[in-house]
Amino acid sequence: MVIESCAYRVAILGAGVAGSTCAASLLRMPGIAAVVYDMGGRGPGGRTCSRPVDGQGGSFSPADRGGRSSLSEAHADKDLTFDHGAQAFTVSHPEVRALTEAWERAGFVGRWEGTFGKLDASTGAFVAGVAAADSDDTVFGLLGGSGASAADRFVGVPSMGALARGILSDAAASPAAGSTLTSLFGAKATGVTYSGEGEGPAGARWTVKSSDGVSRHFDAVVTAGHAASFAAQAAASLPGGGGSGGSVSVDALRGVSYPAGCSPLYSLLVAFESPLGDAAPFDGAGVASSDDLRWISRDSSKPSRQRSDGLDLWVALSTEGFARRVEEQAAAETAEAQAGAEAAAPRAQGGSRPTEAQLQCVAAQLLEALRGALHAPLPPVAYVHAQRWQAGITRAPLGLEPPCASWEEYGLFACGDWAAKEAKVEEAALSGLAAAQAVGRAHDASQRMRSLLSTAPPPGGPDAAAALEERARASWGEWRCAAYSPETPAGRFRESRWWDAPGREAAAEERCLVTAGRATLWPEGGGPPVEIAKGDWVTFRRGFQCTWVVNEDIAKRYAYFDAEGAELACE
Repeated sequence: MVIESCAYRVAILGAGVAGSTCAASLLRMPGIAAVVYDMGGRGPGGRTCSRPVDGQGGSFSPADRGGRSSLSEAHADKDLTFDHGAQAFTVSHPEVRALTEAWERAGFVGRWEGTFGKLDASTGAFVAGVAAADSDDTVFGLLGGSGASAADRFVGVPSMGALARGILSDAAASPAAGSTLTSLFGAKATGVTYSGEGEGPAGARWTVKSSDGVSRHFDAVVTAGHAASFAAQAAASLPGGGGSGGSVSVDALRGVSYPAGCSPLYSLLVAFESPLGDAAPFDGAGVASSDDLRWISRDSSKPSRQRSDGLDLWVALSTEGFARRVEEQAAAETAEAQAGAEAAAPRAQGGSRPTEAQLQCVAAQLLEALRGALHAPLPPVAYVHAQRWQAGITRAPLGLEPPCASWEEYGLFACGDWAAKEAKVEEAALSGLAAAQAVGRAHDASQRMRSLLSTAPPPGGPDAAAALEERARASWGEWRCAAYSPETPAGRFRESRWWDAPGREAAAEERCLVTAGRATLWPEGGGPPVEIAKGDWVTFRRGFQCTWVVNEDIAKRYAYFDAEGAELACE
């Protein structure tokens, strides 16, 4: 009999664009039980998430930095939302274009129409439709290029944070037969352990521990972070340290992980009390000739963001050089504080959160950089804040083909824009699709393996079964094995390739009658186990592989048959 569910259990660690696209693609396959983890306090999305400033409806209180308490008194009743990471995305790949058009029809993606181009920070001159050669606007591809149409700039609606959430909810509304999605938003995966075929709890190959205090068990794991560090840790836990059987080395994964392979990034979130007007004759601009800014966006110009209260919302993204200068200064301040006090000051490097004072200082610097780049005075500020992205951009993506890493033998997969050609939203989506396809292949292999095992009774009814049992007990071979325990480890073993034995070249299947005991069989490739016990008829077809765990001393009578059903001589 089958134990547990028949679904193939998959953990997806991260619900950014790569993870949510992977999960949605898996839900279109039958028999998948997907569980998505995402540590984001504001919901899924990763670098496409958004920051609400109302202190309500978000996942943080008004006392949290960026909450209502940060608004000026005159605007304390206003609700603001900023896209504080990826500002938009373009598409050029047919598969992602088809998905984007479906998302647009579903209503959680819209086209951002406006004026885009290059801002020369040294002069304040803006040129529409021209890429800033010495800026990093290619991070988003918003000025076209690489096959993308400059007219097709897409954003989540009503915010970028709606993109990942919409992808997941849209897919969960109409899953394939037997497939389910469980979303664990706010749950951080704190540990991933590989157990081996049939050796983990509930027969799982993988166990994922999370910040909610629960350990869950899976047949496969997909790490979908934008940085590859978690993928590297999981791969290193595999037999042989992940050095064989994978599509990429652990060292390569570490090379695109934080801090060596990622650039930090700061975002300036600012709401002006009146429009910038002629000082900023654009909706989005790559910034040239600036040591501090790489991109400026008018959030208020995006679909579903227009405001009637007169506030004008903008987001500016820093250069890597600016972010590194801030990190170095914060590290120096921390070292000085540690040298002068027993209690160390909060650190802004190596994963610790920056202090509110540090963020306000960064916001002031970026606001001044914005004023300098526009060469114009700025209106009064209703709200200003800075957001730090510790691993904002992957410097040199691996350009894998297909754009994901996989260890299919062990059920481990990894996706993110770090695996693709460029650090772009579209590339993250392509990577998520590729990872889902790899998981699908592993699931299909598991299903094919299971199809080689049958526990159906002999055809012909009770009389035929009784006659076959009499013959089996009289003339078939007999095999016995003691129950598994630390003292008798032989009770856990991998099924032998009996068809390779001399004289069995014509054997197509082994038919067995279990005459005593009980055992659990874990098919190779994952999936639910099968339990066999005294009185069961079992057929192992050529090619079936599994791990046996003998629960009670077991015995079976067995014989081999050819493809025509003729019994072969048994040695």
